[in-house]
Amino acid sequence: MANAKVNGRREFTREFEVAAVKLVTEQGDSVAEAARRLGVREN
Repeated sequence: MANAKVNGRREFTREFEVAAVKLVTEQGDSVAEAARRLGVREN
């Protein structure tokens, strides 16, 4: 999921980011719900 922090921010793999976008665009989750499901903040 998340790699080491870079400049104080987590860095995510491309696959994780694509999966997160699909939760919203293909499954209809809100951004907030997708963030909760993935265990990350929505902003």
